[in-house]
Amino acid sequence: LTTLTIITDAVANVRARGREIPDLDDIPLDDDETYHMLRLGKTAGVFQFESPLATELVRSLRCDRFNDLVASNALMRPGPLDAGMHKVYIRRKRGEEPITYLLPELEEFLNETYGVITYQEQVMRVAQKLAGISLAEADVLRKAVGKKDAELIRKELGKFIEKAVAHGHDRKIINEIASQIETFGRYGFNKSHAVAYSMLSYQTAWLKRHFPAEFMAALLSSQIGDTDSVVKYINEARDLGLEVLPPDVNESNYKFTVVADRKLRFGLGAIRNVGRSAIDSILAARADGAFTSLFDLCNRVDLRMCNKRVLEAMIHAGALDSLGGHRAQLAAALDTAIREASLAQEDVASGQVSIFGDAIGATSKPAHQTTLPNVAAWTESDRLANEKAILGFYTSGHPLEPFRTECELFSTHSVSELGTWTSEPLSICCVITSIKRQTSKKSGAEFARLTIEDFSGS
Repeated sequence: LTTLTIITDAVANVRARGREIPDLDDIPLDDDETYHMLRLGKTAGVFQFESPLATELVRSLRCDRFNDLVASNALMRPGPLDAGMHKVYIRRKRGEEPITYLLPELEEFLNETYGVITYQEQVMRVAQKLAGISLAEADVLRKAVGKKDAELIRKELGKFIEKAVAHGHDRKIINEIASQIETFGRYGFNKSHAVAYSMLSYQTAWLKRHFPAEFMAALLSSQIGDTDSVVKYINEARDLGLEVLPPDVNESNYKFTVVADRKLRFGLGAIRNVGRSAIDSILAARADGAFTSLFDLCNRVDLRMCNKRVLEAMIHAGALDSLGGHRAQLAAALDTAIREASLAQEDVASGQVSIFGDAIGATSKPAHQTTLPNVAAWTESDRLANEKAILGFYTSGHPLEPFRTECELFSTHSVSELGTWTSEPLSICCVITSIKRQTSKKSGAEFARLTIEDFSGS
C-alpha cells in the first residue's frame, strides 16, 4: 500500500526536523482532535476516507471513536450501501432510531454496531450462541457468507435454524435472524480486515491533525507523476494553513520537504519534463555548494541528463528565480549557457590541458558570458500561463488576483464547494483554463468541456 510509504515518510519528515513522535502503534485511539477533524470532513489524504461518499459517511455518523471507523470501512461497500444498512447504523448511532435486538442474547455480539450485523465474525458468534455449535462449525457458515455462495448459505442456514429451534428458540424469530444473515451474505465483511484498514485510516488522520506539514509533504511526494492529485493536495495543504513554496533549485529536493513551520517546498520531481536522473545530477552538483547563476548551474550539472528541455521547464516553474534576473532573461540566456558549459565539459572529458597544466574547463566558472541579456520581462499572464502548464497550478500569483474583491462580492460558491451543490442558483468567479471541444456520438451535436479555476482549486 502506498499509504505505508506515506506514513513512513511522514514520520521521517518529523524526525528530520528534530521533533519527537510516538510509536504510531501506541498512539491513543481516542484523540478528540483527530475525530473532530474527520467530522468536519477534512479527509483528504486519510486512507479509505477520501471519497465524497466516505467523507459524508463519517460526517453523518458523527464519528467519535475507533469502532466507527471500523464499521464505516465494513459498511462502505456496494452490498451494504445497496441494502441501506449504513443508514440504519447512522440513525441508531445518532439516537434517531431505537436499537433493538430480536433476542436478548444478541446484544452481547451486536451492541458495538447498534444491533446491525456488520461483520462475518458476528455471524459466527450468533450462530454459536443460538444454535449451540462450535466456532469451527460456525466458520463454515462464515465461509459461505464470505464466498457469497447462495446455495451454500441456504444449506448452512437450514442447519442453523433446526439446531437453534432444537435449543428452544422460537422458529419465527430464528427464521427472521436467518433472513438477516442471508441479506448480510450479499456484503459480508470480516472485522479483522476492517480493523487493519482502520488502523491505517486512524494513523493517517492522526498524523494529518498533529503533524500537518510533515504529513502533507509525504502525501504530496507520493503523488509525484500525477499532476491533478498534486494540485488537489496542494489546495488541501493551503486549506490547512500551510504555505507551499515554489520549487527552488537551491533548496528543493526530489520530494516535497518541510523547510520551516507550516512551510513546504515544492519537490523538483513534481515539475513536468524534469526526470529523476536530471534531479540526481542537480543534487549531486549542489552538494558542493549553492548555485550562484544560470551559467554556474549549467557548468556544474551533467548536461546529458539535465538538458535544455529540463532547464526550460525549471525556468517556467520558477525554480531558477533565486539565480538572479527574471525568467525572460534566464530563458534568453539558456542556449548560450548550455553551449559554453557543453564545450567546457567536452574539453574536460577529452582531457585537453592548457599550457599552464590545468584541464580546460576544470574551473567551476565558465570562461565566457556570465551576464544575462537585457530583454523585457514576460507579462504576468504569460508568466502565470507557463507556471500552470509546467506545474499544474499557479505559484507566483493568480489570474484572478486583480479581481479578488469582485470575486468575494459576486461569488456564492467556490470551486472547491462544487461537490456540495444545492438546488439554489450558483455564481462562481473563475478563470477558464482549458476548453476541450467534442462531438456527441449519439446526436452529432457539438459540445465542450470547460475546466475552470478559482483561488480554491480547479
